[in-house]
Amino acid sequence: RAPELQAPLRGASGRIWHADFWWPDFNLIGEFDGQAKYTDERYLRGRSPQRALYDEKRREDDLRAVPHGLTRWPWETAISMPRLRAHLIAAGLR
Repeated sequence: RAPELQAPLRGASGRIWHADFWWPDFNLIGEFDGQAKYTDERYLRGRSPQRALYDEKRREDDLRAVPHGLTRWPWETAISMPRLRAHLIAAGLR
């Protein structure tokens, strides 16, 4: 079945985060890891790229601690259905 998009999920801290993709049947979060969130001021919102990367790492740690499975893929994987399929299967999606 299709994933839920921008699904609200509670981390171990109690904070609600929004996952790019969520497959509840597999307890799997999927994140498209584009560079813009680390380089574009619209996404940085005054933070340095290093701070944005640190914040993203803490977010991921909070979600994994629940625990949820979590996988990330870059643009090069996203634009290739065979690569994306192989990536998601390796992450546990069936």
